[in-house]
Amino acid sequence: MTEYAYSLDGELYDGPFAEIEDAMQDARQYIAEYEPDQETYWIAEVVPAEKYLDAFMLGDRIANLINLELCDYIDGDECAVCVDWEDSGRLGQMVIDFLRNSGSFERFGIRDPKEYRVGGQDNEQA
Repeated sequence: MTEYAYSLDGELYDGPFAEIEDAMQDARQYIAEYEPDQETYWIAEVVPAEKYLDAFMLGDRIANLINLELCDYIDGDECAVCVDWEDSGRLGQMVIDFLRNSGSFERFGIRDPKEYRVGGQDNEQA
């Protein structure tokens, strides 16, 4: 399900909103109340933060971090922890799932931003 967010400067976005119309309405309402001189606003699709995470790379980095933590305590030329690539993906996905289910992603990315005019007919694009 696509969610949407709005911005008054094209950089910082507020949301997410379930429908594009909800984002547009909230933007116009905010502008009417707090920024009456604002002429444009942007609407973009929300990209959940976890979509930017690669489970394989994350798992590999976690294994490397554990090795760095252990190197002060365990001597040797070999890594103390070895995780193959497939298992790195499983480890990374476990962390992503943990954050999604037991933690929280507080921010989001955006894609396909479009600029709209405040006073335009049917809020046509600028």
